[in-house]
Amino acid sequence: MQRCAIVSVFILSVVFLAEAGPRRRPVRVPRPPLIVSTIDPNSGPIAGGSTVTIRGSGFFASDLRVAFDNQPAASVTLVSASELLAVAPPHANGYAAVRVVNHGRIASTQFLYVPPSLDSISDGEITTVAGIGLYLGEGAPAKSVPFDVAGFDLVVDTDGSVLVLEPDRLVVRRIAPDGTCTRLAGTGMVLSPQQVADGEIGDGGPATETTADGRGITIGPDGAVYLATLFQHRIRRIDRATGVITTVAGSGPITYQGSFAGDGGPATAARLDQPNQVAFDRRGNMFILDAFNYRVRRVSPDGVITTIAGNGTRGFSGDGGPATLASFDIGPNGDGGTLRIDAEGNLFLADAHNRRVRRIDATTGVITTILGGGTQTDEGAMATETAIRGPVNGIAISPDGSIYFGDGSRIRRVGTDGRVTTVFGELTPGFSEDGVRSGRLSMVEKMEVDAVHNRLLFGERSVNRIRSIDLATGTLSTIAGIGPAVIGENGPAIAAELGTAGGDEVPFALNSRDELLIGTYSRLQRLNRDGTLLTLGGFGTRGVAAAPNGDIYITGPYDVGRISPEGTYTRLAGNEYGYSGDGGPASAANLDNPAGIVIDGAGNLFVADKYNHCIRRIDAQSGIITTFAGRAPIHLPNVQIENPSTGDGGPAVDAQLRAPIHLALDGAGNLYVSDVGGVRMIDRNGIIDTVVANRCQGGPLTSDSSGRVYAYCFGGAILRIDGKNSTTTIGTISPEFGFTGDGGPATAAKTRTIQALAIDRSGNVYLWDFDNRRVRAIRGIAR
Repeated sequence: MQRCAIVSVFILSVVFLAEAGPRRRPVRVPRPPLIVSTIDPNSGPIAGGSTVTIRGSGFFASDLRVAFDNQPAASVTLVSASELLAVAPPHANGYAAVRVVNHGRIASTQFLYVPPSLDSISDGEITTVAGIGLYLGEGAPAKSVPFDVAGFDLVVDTDGSVLVLEPDRLVVRRIAPDGTCTRLAGTGMVLSPQQVADGEIGDGGPATETTADGRGITIGPDGAVYLATLFQHRIRRIDRATGVITTVAGSGPITYQGSFAGDGGPATAARLDQPNQVAFDRRGNMFILDAFNYRVRRVSPDGVITTIAGNGTRGFSGDGGPATLASFDIGPNGDGGTLRIDAEGNLFLADAHNRRVRRIDATTGVITTILGGGTQTDEGAMATETAIRGPVNGIAISPDGSIYFGDGSRIRRVGTDGRVTTVFGELTPGFSEDGVRSGRLSMVEKMEVDAVHNRLLFGERSVNRIRSIDLATGTLSTIAGIGPAVIGENGPAIAAELGTAGGDEVPFALNSRDELLIGTYSRLQRLNRDGTLLTLGGFGTRGVAAAPNGDIYITGPYDVGRISPEGTYTRLAGNEYGYSGDGGPASAANLDNPAGIVIDGAGNLFVADKYNHCIRRIDAQSGIITTFAGRAPIHLPNVQIENPSTGDGGPAVDAQLRAPIHLALDGAGNLYVSDVGGVRMIDRNGIIDTVVANRCQGGPLTSDSSGRVYAYCFGGAILRIDGKNSTTTIGTISPEFGFTGDGGPATAAKTRTIQALAIDRSGNVYLWDFDNRRVRAIRGIAR
């Protein structure tokens, strides 16, 4: 019995110990990936309230959130692990990024907010009839999203993603290794350089809520992103962990060009003048191309700034001597040039307008030309004997020491043997499809070597694409951008991204069918009566006028042309920037940045020759060009100078015009021009006088089908000009800066700089809301 008891106790002890031994951790089943595949419907009214079904996978009830841009959905209901319902909040028209957030994971899609139609609103109310603002395509494949590579820069991150800085869009976007596009910095709001300079910089706040005003981008040794901001005159740092942006060099706005100070002191107290490039060496030194100070400056790891190249004057000098005594020329606008650093810390400067690449030795500080300045154009010529066709804005250095550079419409390489060969492109610009190993390119912008994927990345300006060349195979590919197409082209106007136009240009005209012609720097489009937007051609347009027979007249940088109803373009005037040709055929004349254009009942053309401060007339019968008003001052071509406004009460040809941009003709044939002092009229006898003083200085003008003339005043009033110093206010919009009001009274609507005006036969007033990149319309106020 005792032995049995002992055995029983032993067995029980073993069982107990087995049960009480180390417990196995429960096996965790990994969560399926969060994926958003569809959203239905994919559009809805700007008032919100649309219930959308989002389908995908990996949805869980806990910690589930949905946001439309930064606005939470009105409600979220989980139907299953692959389906959820969300109610859209109110939002301005355009595409919103719809983000599903679940347990720290994010998946994105898009939703188009649609404004009310013009026919559905009441008289005096406003709506958007064309344009969605800037389309940033967050969550979409980068190859399906517009990019703007004019003056852009890019850098490759350690994970193979690409960061792209777009100055015209004021954003930094990230292209993930899987090709998805997201926004890293900037709001995407279009602002003028002055608005950028005057605005809040947002130090200490989220980079996505500030203005990403930059020309140069790099990644520092600390993993942070650094921007050289042109009009904020700073170098700014984006912390990758927090997303917070701060200033690390430059003390901000300057009072005059050439502001320079601070060497030997803290970089944050220094004066920078439109810095446009930033780079780091392996020791943590930061290098800044201080554009309008014509210097390269270095910020040491302890924050002290000094000049290491440039004597402060634009030019070319100094080869073979100390870089601090040299001159270089990165272009008249200060936005050319590139900085790159090799593994030894030597600094390479694309001396853009001297058509050279120069090297600053890290040890001696001596500057030399290592590419360009020669006369040879043959393949295989030595780099220092080679002639470069145009400004060198882009260079990149590969790990083996080869230098890639943009030479007009070609990408070329300086090998380790010092000889120059063409990698891709031809002397004649053009476009090549993906997958080819040779072909044509348009203007080549900034470039960078992606060592992770052994490829060269670069911007192709005319088509606004970011492209790559496989350095092993030579194959061309697109990694971002859809150019030359745009979002929504030849579809509903309220789903289209409009191109950019100059802030003081005149891109509106109504044709005989009351269809609105919209001209931008890249194309001429027509807003049809059914609400669709049709591209008529890739004409860079500063001003537009429509003739009764269907001809369209446009102005370009220095020319005037006619587009037939069949789409054929014929140049009528202008060969290059300048002022010449009066009394002879317009085809032999020169103009300088012409803007507004109007056509009278006899077919004669009147053109605001902006930089020449005059109005030119092209006779419909003879084709002879004359100066109709204003005296052109002597000045350099393509340079805007100050000019007085004089001559009221006398012959218009003896007067002086300050800023002739917007033109209009009344029913009696009198010509109106908006000048700095107000609206001036030139009567049929050629006498000029001011008819609206001090209210609508430089503002847009138009006339209706009855020949009445209207002006937009920058305080928000739309006036009908009834006679000298006699006006009637037909409508107003809020003077506040912003974008609100669609579907409500125009008096409460906010805009961002109205730059053009048109009135159709129904009395609807069309406004070019320039900074918002939209065409807006007020119903029926001009009946």
